[in-house]
Amino acid sequence: MSARRPVALSLFLVVAALLGGLLPTAASADEPILIRALPPEVHFAEKVVFQAEAESSSPIRSAEVLYGEAGERVRARAAAEFTPGTRIQATYTWKLEPGDLPPGATIQYTWRMEDEAGNKVTSAPQTFTYLDDRFDWREVSAGPITLHFYDLREAEARRLLDAATRALERLERDVGVTLTRPVHIWTYKTSADMRLAIPSRSKAFDERVLTLGMAMSEETLVVLGTAPDVEMVIGHELSHLVVGLATRNPLGGLPRWLDEGLAMYAEGDLPPANRQALERAVREGTLISVRSLSGYTGDPEQVDLYYAEVYSVVQFLLERYGRDRMQEFLQRFKEGTYQEEALRQVYGLSLEELDAAWREWLGAKPVVAPPAQGGQGAQTAPQGGPCLAGLLPLGLLALGLRGQLRRAR
Repeated sequence: MSARRPVALSLFLVVAALLGGLLPTAASADEPILIRALPPEVHFAEKVVFQAEAESSSPIRSAEVLYGEAGERVRARAAAEFTPGTRIQATYTWKLEPGDLPPGATIQYTWRMEDEAGNKVTSAPQTFTYLDDRFDWREVSAGPITLHFYDLREAEARRLLDAATRALERLERDVGVTLTRPVHIWTYKTSADMRLAIPSRSKAFDERVLTLGMAMSEETLVVLGTAPDVEMVIGHELSHLVVGLATRNPLGGLPRWLDEGLAMYAEGDLPPANRQALERAVREGTLISVRSLSGYTGDPEQVDLYYAEVYSVVQFLLERYGRDRMQEFLQRFKEGTYQEEALRQVYGLSLEELDAAWREWLGAKPVVAPPAQGGQGAQTAPQGGPCLAGLLPLGLLALGLRGQLRRAR
């Protein structure tokens, strides 16, 4: 009997040890809260569900998740749902709309919890990639550019990649700006496929205007890969990224006419739709003023003209004053200089003087200002200038807070 007891006791201790490793145990009073973050459930363009399990020797009374795009200083903070206790399962649902996040975004998140004993614990940061999992993506790369596609031949994808490279070269050669970080281009086969990846401006606008592409972030473009002019779309949207990075400052961005005008210029050879709108406006005296170009409201009826004009103004500045002046102009914005002051410092012009000089160069009729108070006569811009037929054909239609390239249906 005595010889068997140690064996039996040893077997009991082994089994107890094994079971002890399988069964969960509560944290001791002097241990922090134990948090186990579970992989988030990602539903593209709909929601992200954050989940965590935790235990503590004292009931957990608060649980929250801090989340946001990796690399950004600002994090959202949200209280999770859970039943208080020493062991909890916490969840928080981040509701999304189409376009709230760019495809391929890296999201970083942490959990923060507190129990009734006053223990506070923050979990280690974790990340996941926000992918449009409706499609099986492939990719091709060249230099800083990666192009993602799911329903193109690789040869076609490489053709688009080459177009992106040429657009970068044009921006560097003619404008003097270069790409300083990697960029990802996500190409969609149809506008229906792309709809969940980009924000909607309004139902009425979207019914009349087809979105061809959009700069979703400083490193992400979304484009309609099967559009007839997709190479121009890519050039346009790359300009938004490259110029945006070159002029980034905490005080504000470029005036809309300059940002969109440079993007139009980056397209290269452009179709005639915008040119026709510009020629018609010159004949009829219906040009939009340069000052008004900074506050375009998005009227679908004027999309063609608006983007023809911003291209034309940028073309005027480059042809008359050259690349170096444009570089200096962009540098002023990087330093936080306001539009009119930057224009005066670099070109010696006010917005109204720029408007008048551009109209003269274009061969358009001068703007007749209303009579000034005190009986002074109206002021007019000088007339004359080159023939409109000498201008390059003007490009596609662009619109949007994030640099959306669109075409009227």
